[in-house]
Order: sequence, then structure tokens, then C-alpha cells
Amino acid sequence: MRNYGREGILIRTSGGGSSLSNVKIDDVSVHDNRYGGLKATGDSHNSNKNWTIQYVNSYNNKGSGSTGSVTGSGIYIADVENAIIRRCVSHDNGSSGAAPVGIWAAGSNRVTIEYCESYNNNTKTSTDGGGFDFDWDVTNSTIQYCYSHNNAGPGYIMAAGTHANSGNVLRYNVSENDGRKNGRAAIQLWGGVSNAQIYNNAVYISSTGNSNTAAFFAHDYGSGGKRPSNVQIRNNIFVTTGGAKVLNITNGVASAGGLKFQGNAYHTTSGSFKIQYGSSSYSSLSAWQNAKGQEKNGSSKTGYQGDPKLNNAGHGGTIGNADRLSSLSAYKLRSDSPLINRGMSQPGTLLSVVKYDFFGGSSLMGGKFDIGVDEIR
Repeated sequence: MRNYGREGILIRTSGGGSSLSNVKIDDVSVHDNRYGGLKATGDSHNSNKNWTIQYVNSYNNKGSGSTGSVTGSGIYIADVENAIIRRCVSHDNGSSGAAPVGIWAAGSNRVTIEYCESYNNNTKTSTDGGGFDFDWDVTNSTIQYCYSHNNAGPGYIMAAGTHANSGNVLRYNVSENDGRKNGRAAIQLWGGVSNAQIYNNAVYISSTGNSNTAAFFAHDYGSGGKRPSNVQIRNNIFVTTGGAKVLNITNGVASAGGLKFQGNAYHTTSGSFKIQYGSSSYSSLSAWQNAKGQEKNGSSKTGYQGDPKLNNAGHGGTIGNADRLSSLSAYKLRSDSPLINRGMSQPGTLLSVVKYDFFGGSSLMGGKFDIGVDEIR
């Protein structure tokens, strides 16, 4: 489906009380359309039920050129209860769009996005242009086993602003060199994100020349005073190079105390190591631990600063086939990695819930979790 003046696929359920259930969109290519690739919206939040979107390839959907409405996304769904987006690829969308994202959801409950690749997406404006997004009023949803890279905006964003964004999970995903524009990050939180779990992800990000660029960024700009609360961040790898910050947490977010970091690995391959936490800057993990009480489990210190010994971080490249994401060997741990069996328990989950790591192996071996997306022993 190509060369349409609006979206390649547009499903709009309008009218009071209208809904559309048990929808399946499978094995389609949507490209070179003006407004976007695939867009589906409903009459009200969670009004549509039970959707499956899989094996959709969405690319070169540039956007309308206007900043008056959101255009240029690859795959966008809103107002669905119980949806799964799996094995999709979205790339090179949004260069003439306003606030587009490669693959995202809004106004929905119980959405799973898994085994997808989103890359080289862009934006005409100062917002978005990223890989994956749980936006306003998304609840109880999960992004897992996905690969985001070389996007203008955040690799993965939970965006509440002044709205709700609660109970969402980001786990076993990779971000490589996202946040290329507008001072964005690999993983980003905005506004009133609550009860979120972010664990066992791997991030590599290089400098963009913007001082805000970071592996992890949480901010409250334009959120009406709403800030993240009860967000658990565990067992992630954050690697930066060329002066990009490891963490960048605005003063309002840091002061609210809604973020808890435990068991993460932090490394800067070149340039200075920098954690920006509110108005204070720290040049080592231990200095931040001692000053702010982060990366602690009771009185015990957690986390690791140093080379995680990944196979080839920063050189994952493009896979282009969602069935082959397990070939992303750049983010496997080497056998001598210090992150093996160094992770914390995963937040809010039973051991039986998360069965697999990014590569399809067991997510728990040796009785302890490894840090990152790879469990090797």
C-alpha cells in the first residue's frame, strides 16, 4: 500500500459507542504515503478490543509537512484494549511530520509491542521522531525484545505529560545511537509516568553535540508539575561515548524522588563520565551513590561502573527482518563480562513470568540475573 495522500492503512472508529473488535492486520507493506503508514483510532480510550498487528513493514512515510497535527508515523494505534504489535519493522518515517514515532500507542490498555525493529525515523518538529512510544493514557502495557537505532528522537519513551501513563514495562530491548536530534535520549520519561518497570535493557549512545543527550533522560518540562513516581530501573546497561551523559534527570524529577535505580551498569568509553541528577553533577557511580542514596539495596551498594564487555556495542547495524533480531550479537555479553550473575531481582515479576532473554535463551540461569539483555550462565 503506497503513494496514498493520507495513510496507507487508516482505521477510524468514530461515533459515540462505536467499537471494532478482533481485528488482525498481517503481512502488509505500507510505504511512501504522505500522512503515515498504519493508523488506527477509536471513539474513546480502550473502546476497541483485541487487535493483532504483525509482520507490517512501514517505511518512507514522511508526513504532511504541516505542524498542525501528528503525521509521519510508521505504526500508530490508539484506543484499544488488548493489542499486540509483533514482528514489525518501521523505518525512515517522519522527516516532514509533526511529533511522529516509528511504532507507538496512546489511549490504550494492555498493549504488547514485541520483536520489532524501528530505525532512522525522524521529525520536522522539536518533539518525538523516535523508535517506540507509550504515550498519553497508556496503561498496563509492555515493550519487549525490540531493537531501536539511529532515530532522531528517543529510542523508547514513556510520555505522560499531564496525563496518565501507569503500570507500563520496558524490558529486554536494545537502543543504539538514538536521540540524534533535539537533545533526546535512548530511554526517556516525561511527566507523570507512574508504577513503571524498566529492566534488562541495553543502551549505547554517542554524543550529538547537545548537552542534554543521555542514555537515560527523565524530565518534567511542560508537564504541569507532574513527575515520575514509583519507577523501578534495574539491570540495564548504559554505555555512552564522546561526552554524552549517562543519566540526565531534571531538578524537579530528582527532587520528587520517584525514580529508583538498582543493579544497573554504567560505562563511558571516551570523554568524561557524567551523571546529571538535578542541579548536581557526578563523575562516578560511587559519588552519586553516596550523595543521593541511589544504587543501593538497603545499606548495600548495587550497580557497576566499568566496561560491561559486550561483544561489539555501537555496531549492531540494521537487521531489517524482525524474525532475525536474535542475530544482534553486538549486545551479547562476553564470557568474561563482570555483569554475569550481578543483576537484581526483576521488579514486580515472578521468576516464571519472564522466560526468555533478548536472544531466546532462558532469562534466569545460575540462580541470579545477568545485567543487560543477555543471560549466559
